[in-house]
Amino acid sequence: MKKKVILYSIFAIVFSFAMEALGGAFYLLRDPAVDSFAASPLTPPPIVFPIAWTILYGLLAASFALILIRSDGKEGLLYLLNGVLSVLWTYIYFGKANPGGALILLVVLIALTLYMFYRAYQTDRLAACLLLPYLLWLAFATVLTYDLALLN
Repeated sequence: MKKKVILYSIFAIVFSFAMEALGGAFYLLRDPAVDSFAASPLTPPPIVFPIAWTILYGLLAASFALILIRSDGKEGLLYLLNGVLSVLWTYIYFGKANPGGALILLVVLIALTLYMFYRAYQTDRLAACLLLPYLLWLAFATVLTYDLALLN
């Protein structure tokens, strides 16, 4: 049992922060057009984003680990899909300079995360609660992306 907890925890942490690193790479390799986008008046200072995402990926990793441990790995697929879609959002927004496409993907991400919350709540309530800041951030990101899609 202890070995399983350690392995699932390491996997959840490595996966979550690998997704953050991939997203960061797409940001660094962004299309130059992104830098010319008119910003939403709600856009926080640039330093907020890496801090927020590091915290959010930490919470996602903790939730993911709890779900893997409590469900014997069966419920982890939703977290894997969420991580891939999150990276895809970064690619679409920054790599392709496409806020409209990114907005559509954000709606999908929110729906998936709500389903993840529902499923997690049935398995481990703490794991579900750890998803709430991520859901709030996705909602805020949707408002920002909507503004950017309209402005650009």
